[in-house]
Amino acid sequence: MPPRLHPRLVRLSPLTLASPQPPQSKESEPSAACRLS
Repeated sequence: MPPRLHPRLVRLSPLTLASPQPPQSKESEPSAACRLS
């Protein structure tokens, strides 16, 4: 569990835990968080 990941994102996206996050994922994370929140 990378510390930079929020618990919410970790719970909502299990795939992020299984696979490493490329630079693009960093930009996608906040966007996904906004959609899911």
